Amino acid sequence: MEERPLVSIHCLTFNQALYIRHCLDGFVLQKTNFPFEAIVHDDASTDGTAEIIQEYAEKYPNIIKPILEKENQYTKIGFSGIEQLMAEKELGKYIAICEGDDYWTDSHKLQKQVDFLESHPDYGLHYTQAYQLNQQTGEKTIGWAKQSDFEHAILTDSPIITLCACYRKELLEDYETVVQPKKDWLMSDYPKWLYIAQKSNIQFDPAITGVYRQLTESASHSNDVEKQIRFSLNAHSIRTYFARKFNVQHLLPAIHKNEFNDLCKIAVRSNQNLSSTLWKFARKNRIINTKYLMKILFFSTSFGRKYHREKYQ
Repeated sequence: MEERPLVSIHCLTFNQALYIRHCLDGFVLQKTNFPFEAIVHDDASTDGTAEIIQEYAEKYPNIIKPILEKENQYTKIGFSGIEQLMAEKELGKYIAICEGDDYWTDSHKLQKQVDFLESHPDYGLHYTQAYQLNQQTGEKTIGWAKQSDFEHAILTDSPIITLCACYRKELLEDYETVVQPKKDWLMSDYPKWLYIAQKSNIQFDPAITGVYRQLTESASHSNDVEKQIRFSLNAHSIRTYFARKFNVQHLLPAIHKNEFNDLCKIAVRSNQNLSSTLWKFARKNRIINTKYLMKILFFSTSFGRKYHREKYQ
């Protein structure tokens, strides 16, 4: 009888034939003293991704467990629906995540993370550092992960690089109930980190265990300014929701201020007048005062944006 896996790897793929082998190799090369599985969900790719996943599933049937959709599910049920579908298949006590265009480089990643979580029951999540690879230029830099807690994570960009995380599945037993009203979120990882950080301690290990591939166009990166604004405002929606959900409304002024500054950064990087967006945001969140009005006027001018360009690049 096959032993129940201790870790389930959660992998989402869509049209990533160029990268998926690298990703799957990172799974099958893991060296552990426990069984693990990789639930790989392909959302009806049209570029051969599914065929590569099937190839690995036949070669490593005890590890690679594919879900190969015939019709795209994201357009029907969104991220949250797919997450729920995968959660029903995942048998592990712990969940590790790596999307199909990212990959692991440390063959002992899972073993080290499980060792920590098994010996520290008051910690719900362990995460490491990764390289960030600019796919267009080939430049590789150290990622943005850092030690954090709930308050720090809700006031900043996510301090956790998704491919580096391993967490206790039991902590998310009532997660869907808590986030049920928020089906329009564009990211599935950041809300999870906030939720887990509110319920337990989280631990950062600066060791580099993988590579985050930054593509020109993806869910979190785009050259389209409207997409950048939408993604940024979506992150703000997540922060304000959790601040209210967990009764830390005193953080809302700082959350609003940080988002306003993030929108200013988009204006500078794109060299576009986003005064209308800034005004609507300030009015909606009731942060209109002389200081914010002056900022809106300043960033509406090419001189103002140029003045801050070096700072915001």
